[in-house]
Amino acid sequence: MELVDERYTSVEAEHRLRGSRATKLAIDSIAAQLILEQYFNERAA
Repeated sequence: MELVDERYTSVEAEHRLRGSRATKLAIDSIAAQLILEQYFNERAA
């Protein structure tokens, strides 16, 4: 089992979508993308 630190991903997603009319679904989608990016980046190192 792999663990990924997902704290603050929603905050970062909201920051990236600032100025747009972001829905909860859009924020969750960006947060999921950030979690996957973090996961792959940590394994590539």
